Amino acid sequence: NLSLTKTREVAFDDNDKISDYASLAVEEFANAGIINGMEDNSFSPKSNLTRSQTAVILNNIIRTLSL
Repeated sequence: NLSLTKTREVAFDDNDKISDYASLAVEEFANAGIINGMEDNSFSPKSNLTRSQTAVILNNIIRTLSL
């Protein structure tokens, strides 16, 4: 079991654009280091992921689960 604990409040510049149903998952994944947002401190919830972003997220999940 992967236990994600809240260590900090995630403050992306566009937090208000993250859907309510997804906000907790975004916060927990960000706290776990699985997602980091964009270079401009946005999350861009309406954008599609690129292949490279997907690869980074999958790598971070694998690394997190291997702990």
